[in-house]
Amino acid sequence: DDGFQVEALKTALTEAELIEKVKDLHILGIRSKTQVTRKVLEASNRLLAISCFCIGTDQVDLNYAQELGIPVFNAPFANTRSVAELIIGNIVGFDP
Repeated sequence: DDGFQVEALKTALTEAELIEKVKDLHILGIRSKTQVTRKVLEASNRLLAISCFCIGTDQVDLNYAQELGIPVFNAPFANTRSVAELIIGNIVGFDP
């Protein structure tokens, strides 16, 4: 069974909760409220990359991630299409 498993969470985890989750992760995708601290990175033993689905990467300890050789990247326009769809829907539904 060489596959992968994806788990999506609705809320940000505390540092302690995230430490438990990252132990066997290969890829970590986060939103702006999740903090990937040095302690979190120390707990990860298989982490290959971190993706920040928000603007910027301030919530990740970039220096320590770099020391560990874990690339960190972001997707600042991940929600652009959803916002455009919402605005167009509002314009269409607008009734003065």
